[in-house]
Amino acid sequence: MNKFFYTLLFFLTITANNLNAQDGSYSLYSYYRFGDPMDPANVENSAMGHLVFYSDTVHYNHFMPSTVAGLKYVNYTFSLTSNTYRLSSVNNSSRQTSFLMPYLNLGIPVKGIGGFGLGFRPYSSSGFLGKQDISDDEHIIKKGDGGLNEFFLTAGLKPYKGIHIGAGYHYYFGDKEYQVVHYRQNIFTITYQNDNAFYRGNGFDFSFDFKQQLAGLIWKGGLYYRPKQNIVSENKSTLKLVDNSYGNPHVINQVTLRHDTTLQFLPAKWSAGFGLGKKTNWFAGLEYENADWSGYTNDFFTTPYVNYGKQYDWRLGAYWIPDHRIHVKYWKRINYRFGFYTGQTGLILKNTPIKHFGITFGMVLPIKNYLSNAAIDFEYEHRGTKANGLILENIFKIKINVSLNAKWFIKRKIN
Repeated sequence: MNKFFYTLLFFLTITANNLNAQDGSYSLYSYYRFGDPMDPANVENSAMGHLVFYSDTVHYNHFMPSTVAGLKYVNYTFSLTSNTYRLSSVNNSSRQTSFLMPYLNLGIPVKGIGGFGLGFRPYSSSGFLGKQDISDDEHIIKKGDGGLNEFFLTAGLKPYKGIHIGAGYHYYFGDKEYQVVHYRQNIFTITYQNDNAFYRGNGFDFSFDFKQQLAGLIWKGGLYYRPKQNIVSENKSTLKLVDNSYGNPHVINQVTLRHDTTLQFLPAKWSAGFGLGKKTNWFAGLEYENADWSGYTNDFFTTPYVNYGKQYDWRLGAYWIPDHRIHVKYWKRINYRFGFYTGQTGLILKNTPIKHFGITFGMVLPIKNYLSNAAIDFEYEHRGTKANGLILENIFKIKINVSLNAKWFIKRKIN
């Protein structure tokens, strides 16, 4: 226990400082709302087509609060992700790669009652860089940074065998910056417009899941509901005129265009999933998620041709273990995972709904007799379109997760 505790403390220290304010996206669509939503599922679930309702006894599923009641071991997880964006329009194309830590989690079981967990993750990220040529010597550079972060506490109870209920508390905070630089060649004055939004808010979510054995198969299902979450946005817009002559830039004039506070929100969201499988051998499931952004407005980060509508996703995922027995060859004990998802993002530009689909493949690699493990997920996502002057995004993702498990609060036995 001591060795695990000090390892946990070490990683908590070094990763908590790095999770805040990450540039995890290069999507031009991240200008809207709170940025580009980060994948909510952990790596093990992402590899199954983002099938978030699925859970087991050794991984803390931070998306479904009720599933923490099924943990058998204390579970600490941290992850790394690399996203490569290939952006293309009718006339241009570009390629960018981002790196981030998607989450830092700790789940703790309470014997006979349930369990609880806590963690931290970037909820969304805004990070892009674009250039517009007005003429041969006049140019505009547009840059976005920041995003919304989320700290969460979840608790789950098991009132009956195989049935779990749970709730979570979420605190949101962060900021988003949009900068427009307007300059001319051979002219030393440059115009900077900075739009900054500072976010804070909180809310709750709830879930229910079950696991039953029938006809030699394991049947699993889950329901999730998040009510509307209010987010306060403090908005500030400034305009600067900068003299860059002789390589010594200094501000000539600065004007505050806007400084106020508005109320934003994350819409109510629900999901339902169901699947079946054979213990320690295979599992397959289907999930549907829905949220309605049609009532969302934001007059600070907006354009004349943006609207919002329904967001939905269909997800299909599965895993397969050739042979779980500890004495067989290692590759046979690997948990192979794969899946598919498709849906609509809720963002509508120039009367065109922005849709996406993706395919996933990954593996959960056992460490130390299954108590701890590492997971890897390879993913391809296709989002957007070139029609109506919009952007088509092909995103290649590599996600790595380390899951450390140990038995805590167990009395030592002396023979």
